[in-house]
Amino acid sequence: MKQRFKNQAKIKDRIQYNILKATSKSYEEAVKEMLELQAAANHLNEEEQFEEYVNSLTNTYSRRSGLIRRLRDKKLVAIKK
Repeated sequence: MKQRFKNQAKIKDRIQYNILKATSKSYEEAVKEMLELQAAANHLNEEEQFEEYVNSLTNTYSRRSGLIRRLRDKKLVAIKK
């Protein structure tokens, strides 16, 4: 259990790092890591926690349109109309 938490924490740290770099390539890497985190959450029946995490990120970085667009393209966030 502790190992799983450590791995998720490391992935979240890498996601944060890539978002803060604010480049197209780093956003792609962050989304790739988020897809891995989503797969782990689905496997562990932690979908709600993952959704809360994604919502927190999108609220924090709502002005980073390149990131938000990539998240929408991969269906990690809902498209708001």
